[in-house]
Amino acid sequence: MSKPNKKKTRQYAVEFLKFGFIPDEHDERKPFCLLCNQTMSNESMKAGRLEAHLKVRHPNNSNLDLEYFKSLKEKFKNRTKLTSLFHAKQAPHTRALEASYEISLLIAKHGKTHTIGEQLIKPAISKFLKTVLQKDDGDIRTMPLSNNTVSNRIDEMGQDVESQLIEKLKLRKFSLQMDESTIRDSEALLLTYVRYIDHEEFQEEMLFCESFETTTTANDIYIKIKHYLDANKIPKENLLAYAADGAPAMMGKNTGCLKMMKDENPNMLTVHCVIHQENLVAKNCPLFLTRFFKV
Repeated sequence: MSKPNKKKTRQYAVEFLKFGFIPDEHDERKPFCLLCNQTMSNESMKAGRLEAHLKVRHPNNSNLDLEYFKSLKEKFKNRTKLTSLFHAKQAPHTRALEASYEISLLIAKHGKTHTIGEQLIKPAISKFLKTVLQKDDGDIRTMPLSNNTVSNRIDEMGQDVESQLIEKLKLRKFSLQMDESTIRDSEALLLTYVRYIDHEEFQEEMLFCESFETTTTANDIYIKIKHYLDANKIPKENLLAYAADGAPAMMGKNTGCLKMMKDENPNMLTVHCVIHQENLVAKNCPLFLTRFFKV
């Protein structure tokens, strides 16, 4: 049984330019007409067919020399594309978006209200541009800094920082410090901090802060921490030590949170480091004892 003949693929030749044809941008196997912007099939990649197209479709251009088609080719290559228009529009927008994040970070660091961006920062920058630099403030007006936008920016950056920290804890040994505290309206919070080595330097970061729904027992604290580590797939083997204050819910010998954690990970160290009571006593000690506390 004879094999079917393989279809021949014709290639573009430089001399086809004299008929007004170049290779198609998206498929070089097809000829593209510079005069009518039509893409033809690969079967038309023949001098005879291309010349016939020129004479039939563009009779007024059939007698023009090669230099004309070369200039037409250059104009086509240097034309303004839709994508370049988008990029041109996108560049200042991208810079304004980046500035929006940077300013939102400053607002968060200084604890200012989120409305300050729209009410004060944008007008101040606009005044400076117009008065000192004598420049248009169009880009400033398009910069998003509304109350909700700043709030969303801060949340996004916070989530990104947390995700980066979690990825580090998955690969490094670390210690965990916990503290249960009560704020306004008797709302109880669990604050957790981690300490680890990154690039041969000790790093200390806040890991998470969560409120308790009802009670603040040792089991409630244990469940909060265990759920966070499991939900973020942080290996418990990476946890070298727990540190907490002397509250029974934390340091209880038989039912404390650290006791539950040590039962699950016997090699873990438990440290009593947040010494609130001792700190209060030290504030009223004589001055001559100060140098001993600093040691």
